[in-house]
Amino acid sequence: MKKLVNFRLILFIVLSLCLGISTAYFFLIKNLFWAVTIPSIFFTSILLYAFLFSDKTNRKVSLVFSAIFLAVFLIGGLSFDIRINSYRSNNLNDHYYFVKGKIESIRETEYGSYAVVSNAEVYGNVEKELDYKIALYVYGDNILDVGDRVEFYALLLDKDLFYEGRFSAYDLERNVKYTATVNASDIGIRDNSPNLFQRVRLKIRETLSIGLDEEEFSIAYAMMTGEDEYIPPETLSSYRYAGVAHIFAVSGLHVGFVATALGWLFTKLRMKRLIKAVVITLILIFYSGVCGFSASSIRATVMSAVLLFSSVRGHKYDKYVSISLSAIIVLLISPMQLFCAGFQLSFMIVLGMFLLSNPMRKLLRFLPYKISSSLGAVLSAQLVGFPICLALFGEFSTIAIIANLLFIPIVGAVFIFLFVCTILGGLLGIETIALFLPNLILKGINYLITAFDLQTFMVGGFTMGGFIVFYYLAVIVSSGFINVKGVLRYTIAGMFIVFCALGSVFTTLKEYNRSTAIVCGDKTVCATLIDTPRNTALIVSGAEYNFSTSRLKRLQRYVKDNCIEALFLMGDDIDANRFLTVMNGTFSFKNVYYFGERDFSMEIAVLKSFPSIQIFAISDGERLNFYGDEYFYSLSGNLISANVNGKKIGVFSCFGNDIVDYANGISKYDLLIAEDMAESIFALYNPTEKIVYRKRSGQMDAQINGNVEFLLG
Repeated sequence: MKKLVNFRLILFIVLSLCLGISTAYFFLIKNLFWAVTIPSIFFTSILLYAFLFSDKTNRKVSLVFSAIFLAVFLIGGLSFDIRINSYRSNNLNDHYYFVKGKIESIRETEYGSYAVVSNAEVYGNVEKELDYKIALYVYGDNILDVGDRVEFYALLLDKDLFYEGRFSAYDLERNVKYTATVNASDIGIRDNSPNLFQRVRLKIRETLSIGLDEEEFSIAYAMMTGEDEYIPPETLSSYRYAGVAHIFAVSGLHVGFVATALGWLFTKLRMKRLIKAVVITLILIFYSGVCGFSASSIRATVMSAVLLFSSVRGHKYDKYVSISLSAIIVLLISPMQLFCAGFQLSFMIVLGMFLLSNPMRKLLRFLPYKISSSLGAVLSAQLVGFPICLALFGEFSTIAIIANLLFIPIVGAVFIFLFVCTILGGLLGIETIALFLPNLILKGINYLITAFDLQTFMVGGFTMGGFIVFYYLAVIVSSGFINVKGVLRYTIAGMFIVFCALGSVFTTLKEYNRSTAIVCGDKTVCATLIDTPRNTALIVSGAEYNFSTSRLKRLQRYVKDNCIEALFLMGDDIDANRFLTVMNGTFSFKNVYYFGERDFSMEIAVLKSFPSIQIFAISDGERLNFYGDEYFYSLSGNLISANVNGKKIGVFSCFGNDIVDYANGISKYDLLIAEDMAESIFALYNPTEKIVYRKRSGQMDAQINGNVEFLLG
């Protein structure tokens, strides 16, 4: 085993921990194939390692290592199960409570404020101090801030382990278990007592807000603390399109800059190496706390500490030991981090840089050493990161390599300069003077990033599916981690790439050619997207005036070129012009249909705002044909029927009058989608499959299960 693989004990311990957590997760979601396959491969590998790939001289060592791997595997699975069982057992069963707690964080949204309440005590159906936090949605004029001790009366709803079809890893990782919605005027504030980390973060916010212009403040605050809540969405999108949005997640980039600057300062002060290592490590831990102890900041802090203390002891720095140790610490604190995008991107990209930087530098050896090293590191990060971005976000930036190569050195200098100026400005009360130059520099950087339409450099529309495994096998083989030399190494890596490419083409074509009904529902909007290779139709069953766009935006991954041929509006309370205005930029619409008599004023308003759209009033029974797919209204506009590939779909309206005569509905549907009076409708029509929009006991719902898909062929 040691001859085949460049063995690192701690790296294999991390792998065992991740596999144990993953196995427990697959048992949770009842995916028995992977729940059985992962431990089977793991145990087989341990046996082969212990008995076949070790000789008599190191058999005892191999057995000890095997026992360690097995123990760590079990620890990973048990820690995950313990967290899951604890989360499940702390339900409050959706009752009203009088709550006392402390605002841990707060951010503005388009519909009000979102706060996290910690150290909460509840009085009502039960009286106790909560082990978990409350996600508090505040509407009205917000006067809350971090550190406020508050009290309010509200309905506390239990969060589920799954929401929108996805495992709620982010909530579990943050220990958020309950949700409540309250008017700002109904919240009492007793006092304000932020902890030390919060005080420092608030001081940074105050200093930056005084010394910088509004948009530059939002950029600087995100760079220093990892909080991007103040960045305008369009600005944040521009940084993502450029592939440099990682500067807003406090990671090795930021911690490394701080550690380097402190190391230079303490060296000038002739501080002893051991004291210097201890002091810098403590400062980095404190800075990680100011940034909320994010996974990326913990990883970077641990890796920096390993580097510092290795230097003190005169040992060679082992990058695999440092990243493995940091992963172990993060996952033991919270095994849910394994399923969070931040952890996956942070650790995989850094590990990829470790694996590929040297091979990439050797390929670029015709360039000067500094250029080949920098370019090799950036290329390594992009090569390892883009499949994860594709899987998580459905797209990745092709300009990221150039942007990072040019941008990161500048950001490093700016970050240190900003860091020093913020400290001086805050301590001396000269914020405007101290931050004058950083304000100009950030203004210039922001202009360069936002001045161009970088969305054209985004690539998506395809998927690797499970074949992503072959891609990362190619990365591991080509890195030299597996002891295969010369032509054979690149032949094997090339074979894995070919398997990945062929598999990706097969998976993408399969996705592209299938027809699907996707049901999307939450408290404010309910809609069904019918997507076929021929056309795409969106049926909006109901939408409140201030409906949330986030759920509908997640339908983008199903819509080719973000173009919807037909938009069907149901109910009398959907303002077509407002709906189109709110969704403008997310989708483009060709034809809009609404039920009833023509509304000339509404049509004129739509045509003025969207001259390329055609809008029609449709009556019951009037059949519309789109490339062989048929749609028509019935039941006074409360039902839309669709015929797609021989499958019959019925979609009922929501948010409207519950008292509708459904007695004439005797058609047989393959899929029926409803909300109001769902049980009565399903009983009357007896469809083959049924879906409700919002959470409802005993029914498949689109609120908890996400954008529920129904295959139409």
